[in-house]
Amino acid sequence: MDVATRTSNHIKKHTEDYLEKNNLRLSYCRGLFSLALVVLSLLKHGFSSSPNDNWSGLYAAIGYLVYALVVFGVGRTVAKQARSYPRVSLFLDLLLITVVSWFIGLPVFGVAYLPALLLAAFASLTDSAWAVAVAGFVNIMFFYVNPYSSNYSLGSLEGLGMLAVFVGALLFPVVLYLITGSGAALLNIGDQVIARALDRSDEENIAELQSRVQSIYRVSSTLTSSLDYQKVVRDVLTEIESVFEISVGAVMLFEGTTDSLKVADSEGLNEVERKRFYSTSQGVVKEALAQAQPFLINEEDALEDWRKLLPSLADCRTALIMPLRGGYEVYGLLLIASKKADKYHPSDLQMIVALTSHTIVAMQNATLYKNLLAERNKMLTSEEEVRHTLARNLHDGPAQAVASFSMQIEFIRRLMKSEPDRAYSELASLSKLAIQTSKEIRTLLYELRPLVLESQGLEAALEQYAGRFPTNPNDPAVYFSRLGEEDIRLNPSVETTIFTILQEAVNNARKHAHAKNIWLQLDYKDGFIHAVAQDDGKGFDTSFIEQTYDKRGSLGMTNMRERAALVGGKVSIESRPGKGTRVMIRIPLTESNLAADEAIETVS
Repeated sequence: MDVATRTSNHIKKHTEDYLEKNNLRLSYCRGLFSLALVVLSLLKHGFSSSPNDNWSGLYAAIGYLVYALVVFGVGRTVAKQARSYPRVSLFLDLLLITVVSWFIGLPVFGVAYLPALLLAAFASLTDSAWAVAVAGFVNIMFFYVNPYSSNYSLGSLEGLGMLAVFVGALLFPVVLYLITGSGAALLNIGDQVIARALDRSDEENIAELQSRVQSIYRVSSTLTSSLDYQKVVRDVLTEIESVFEISVGAVMLFEGTTDSLKVADSEGLNEVERKRFYSTSQGVVKEALAQAQPFLINEEDALEDWRKLLPSLADCRTALIMPLRGGYEVYGLLLIASKKADKYHPSDLQMIVALTSHTIVAMQNATLYKNLLAERNKMLTSEEEVRHTLARNLHDGPAQAVASFSMQIEFIRRLMKSEPDRAYSELASLSKLAIQTSKEIRTLLYELRPLVLESQGLEAALEQYAGRFPTNPNDPAVYFSRLGEEDIRLNPSVETTIFTILQEAVNNARKHAHAKNIWLQLDYKDGFIHAVAQDDGKGFDTSFIEQTYDKRGSLGMTNMRERAALVGGKVSIESRPGKGTRVMIRIPLTESNLAADEAIETVS
């Protein structure tokens, strides 16, 4: 069922209920009219001086009573949808009551004027005036053609009473017209007054709604025009003030850590409250941050706890608290309070959410932007470290070897004249040094870009890498072993990550641990990739290194962990002085970490 049909049915049902209530009221009035006529007929017969007075008036009154019962049933059934029923039935009542009054022989047709007056409420003032005129005309005619008594005249007491009732009844619709300025029914006038009041109320609601929408638009415009969430934070209270009455307001954000909040913007707070930090580990702040949705505080006990935290709330009677939450991340709190009781209502909560959601989005964007800058700087730092490492390795190895080549060649040239035999010996030594230097250079190039890693995979790359050592007499021997029989190709980024971390571990063992042996292992089990680099070097105290790591120049351990985290893995390091070091990599074998079949076929 569509909206239009539902609305039409609702209006139809409302109309039926309205008409049914009106018909029920008329039925009650009609019952009173009939009882009044029966009583008047009995009284007229009881006070009659003629014992032979007939009972036709009483019979007519009883007949009208039966008619009232019949019309009661009609009004509750078929007449529920007839808008003209009250008007038509009241004119019929006027006619019948006038006829019954005539038969009873009443000098004043007082009951006949009652349906005429009811027409002013249910039909119109014009109908009421015409009905009064009809009842009065018939009542006057009664004095001239009265078949029951010749004692009545317009100058008698009865005649004067009849004229007074007629004039009073006729003045009733006239006075109503002068008061209301309308000839409509009184019920319709009441409905019009209510409708105008509702229209004014709707206009006020629409104006308030427009103000709220404009506030949301302004905050949204600020958000889209700036990445500076602090500006949005400063503007959000201003916009909320345009919608809600605020005696005290505060935007409280985390300052560096999640241990405390600091006021970023406020309204009505004193200098001390604006500058202090608010602990998030206890009290109402902790409870508020744990909430997923905004909430109202109208109870004195709950407000008292906040007054202890913010004395500026001493005179406030109601408050609204909004945790600034984006997904699973919480940025802070928004608090607004008013000195007027029950100033905020549950319907206001969604408006607060709409206004503050832009602030939360701005914070998320700012955090993302900050993280991107940090990642960019980290990448630049890593690249710079690679450059420094390469320069240092070239300087310590091949560069010095090449420099010694020049000196040794000059030395051999002189020996060729004086000691030819020794010159041949030096040439052999020079040849060995050249071969060693060439091997070191190839190893450096291999570490920078191992082509076998791309073409044949991680296992072949590690096996070939281990086979390049020792490159000089001081280098340790490197051994590679593959556990298990399952042959798995990984995503290139995962293979590169594992190779880079193991390479870092090998270089650390060569330079710092003075190891004689290094063992590399690769295994796939329990849904994880396990890679290990273990040496028999001097080892170190891992707890001490972790505590002082921020003061060290090298970021090797951090780089290892961050690289593994990018592919969903973890790096753990075990070491003790004199017991060597063990670097362990654990990466889940997820669908994204496995190489696609097409990629393997392309490489093959």
